[in-house]
Amino acid sequence: MKTTLVLLIAFVFMNYSCESHQAILKSEQIEAVILDGGPIPTENCGWIIKVNNTYYSPANLSKEFEKDKTIVLIKYEVLNEDFICGNTTTYRAYKKIKILEISKK
Repeated sequence: MKTTLVLLIAFVFMNYSCESHQAILKSEQIEAVILDGGPIPTENCGWIIKVNNTYYSPANLSKEFEKDKTIVLIKYEVLNEDFICGNTTTYRAYKKIKILEISKK
């Protein structure tokens, strides 16, 4: 009985831990807007990508697309990681994304 309980707990823990690390892949290109959130060294948020009404922090935005209010088409993967920026009064946390494809609209 004790062995069964330990195995059950281990199975539940392993199943939960595997699910929490899965990334969300957006398989088709979707319209997005690149926004300049200010320089990171001064406690701002760097480059932010707005998709619909959700804001993300890109893990791999090419310099070519680092232009404020640029409309693009992107295919991306939502990572299980947050990017935290700002200070105590302007604190923000954005989900990080990995850009798989990007082109100007």
